[in-house]
Amino acid sequence: TTLFRSLFERASVEALAGRLVRLLEAAVAAPEVSIGRLDILSAAERHTILQEWNATERALPGATLPQLFAAQAAATPDAVAVVFEGEQLSYGELEVRANQLAHQLRALGVGAESVVGVCLERSLELVVALIAILKAGGAYLPLDPGYPRERLNFMLADAAAAVLLTQSGLRERLEAPGVRRLELDGEAAAIAAHPKRAPAGAVGPHNLAYVIYTSGSTGTPKGVAVTHG
Repeated sequence: TTLFRSLFERASVEALAGRLVRLLEAAVAAPEVSIGRLDILSAAERHTILQEWNATERALPGATLPQLFAAQAAATPDAVAVVFEGEQLSYGELEVRANQLAHQLRALGVGAESVVGVCLERSLELVVALIAILKAGGAYLPLDPGYPRERLNFMLADAAAAVLLTQSGLRERLEAPGVRRLELDGEAAAIAAHPKRAPAGAVGPHNLAYVIYTSGSTGTPKGVAVTHG
């Protein structure tokens, strides 16, 4: 008894006992029904599970992802935002670097509804790139460098990407015909020369934020477009 009390609270035991009684009563009342179809929930439990736990509707902020990030960077500029293998960026540093890259992307024509492929190794630069694309008004398309070349090229073409963000070491991974290519390591000096403030112009909650593809394990990968909202 002591062990049982140490494992369960009184309310949990009473709930289990109530379900057992309901199960036995239902079995006696309908012996022809398989046990897996018998109802063990009380009306209150059913209401909690179906109604209360699913009452997740909330008002969404009118701000977009880059606006929310900029607000956080302004509130806590010195707080650590991202860490990778002994390196780190504060929110203030990440905000500045993302803004500068966003200006470079704008110069390449990136704006609202523009899809930008991102093929980078895991790094601080990867996080900078994703936020910069959103700040430029575009939508990012993740491209894992470990994927087969054919899959990467298919996703770029299928999503109609306008720009490809990558690095020189991955140059041979994607053919990307007709897609403007920006290699972050090769253009680091040019990017750092851009203004530290965010580029003008904004997108709304209805605009595209990113495109993600299914695994394609049962056929051709399918792209899903997700808005800021």
